[in-house]
Amino acid sequence: MGRHRRDRGDASAKLVLCNDSYIEMYGLTHALAKPGRSLRELFEHRKRVGTFGGEMFEQFFQKFG
Repeated sequence: MGRHRRDRGDASAKLVLCNDSYIEMYGLTHALAKPGRSLRELFEHRKRVGTFGGEMFEQFFQKFG
């Protein structure tokens, strides 16, 4: 499963690692799922391809920025 780091007080969550199963499950590429990628960018891609629902997307970013 993908993991992320969120620095306290910093609204920019970044991907730290992402295994092949997560990449395959959500239709990602290794270039997209590379360490340092913003979660917003990753999840916006997932929203476009239909693997991250609209309401869930909005709730996540209301909570985590």
